[in-house]
This record gives sequence, C-alpha cells and structure tokens, in this order.
Amino acid sequence: MFLKWIRYFGWVMLMLSLLVSCSSDRQPVEEQKSADVSSPSDQSVAQAVTAGELCSIAQQAAQQRAAGAVLVHVDSKQRAALADGTSPGWEFRFYSSAKDDEFVVIMNGRQVQRVRTSGGGYRKPIPEGWMDSDQAALRIKGECDGAEPGTYFFMLLATADGRSAQWGVSCGQMEERRCIMVDAFSGEVLSVKDSW
Repeated sequence: MFLKWIRYFGWVMLMLSLLVSCSSDRQPVEEQKSADVSSPSDQSVAQAVTAGELCSIAQQAAQQRAAGAVLVHVDSKQRAALADGTSPGWEFRFYSSAKDDEFVVIMNGRQVQRVRTSGGGYRKPIPEGWMDSDQAALRIKGECDGAEPGTYFFMLLATADGRSAQWGVSCGQMEERRCIMVDAFSGEVLSVKDSW
C-alpha cells in the first residue's frame, strides 16, 4: 500500500509540475514583497538556497493571504535542485482551514515570485523543526553518485498520520532515476527505489 502511495504521489507531483510550468505564462502574477527580499532587477539569476532559508519569507507571504495558514508541502521547483540540497527556486504550499484555501508561494532565490491558488489536495500540516534540504542531501550522499546537476528534486510533506514529515529526493535522468525517502526529523533513510 505504501509503495502504491509513493508511486501515485510521484506521478501526481510530476503532473502538477508540468501543469505549473505550462500555466505559468498564462496566469497573472501576484507579487508580495518583504523588506529583506531583493527585487527582480537586482537579481537576474537566483542564488541557490536551501528550503529552510526561505521558509520564513514564504510564511510571511502566506500570512498576508490567509492568517493562520499552515505549511503543508515544500518542493524544489521543476527539478532544478542541486546535489547539496539547494535550489534557485522553491515552492511552499500552505493551507488555510478557515478559508478552505490551498495556495502556493513560489520563490525565486530570496524573492517571492508570486502567490497563486493550488489544487494539490494537501491538508496535513508539516510539524515544525524539520531538517533542512541540505541536511537531507547529506543523508542520501552516495545514493545519487553520478547524477547530473539539475536532475535533483526535493519534496517535503507530512506523513499520513500528520505526526512527522519526510523528504522525498529523486535524482538522475528518468531512465536511471533514484528515489530516496528520508525521515525529516531523525534523518533516517527510509527507502531507496529506482523509480517513484
């Protein structure tokens, strides 16, 4: 059952990533800036950073849209992550039960690129205190030897019971893709597969 869920979830995430990339040019951009966020003209190429470095900025943008919204999902944008767990772009999904609103804060470097409605069906909050993406990358070192830069994808989500969270990391080209699940609190590698 767990393996079917992981495969299904991987397929859903792939489809969502494709939908996001295909629809990104058609939807209006809602920019929300923070005092410590540089403007796009100051930053033509986003610096690769960890998910944890951006979480508070994303949370500020989320609270502006829906006070009390909780973090339910994090992923590196469109498989642009590096082996060290950094990425030039991250997507933080939030859910507001008061408004029944799921939305994503899309980050480009330290810049909030936009905030838009999301339909991923995520509702379980990710518990606080999760390990950052660079720490998850350290835990999988050796599992992705030889994978090219730009073929890494990091995804953080709550477990089914909502008491913990896991990093899902994939690396390599489609025909040689490895998928590793890591407990986001203990750092234990939970599984290593050759596909989602």
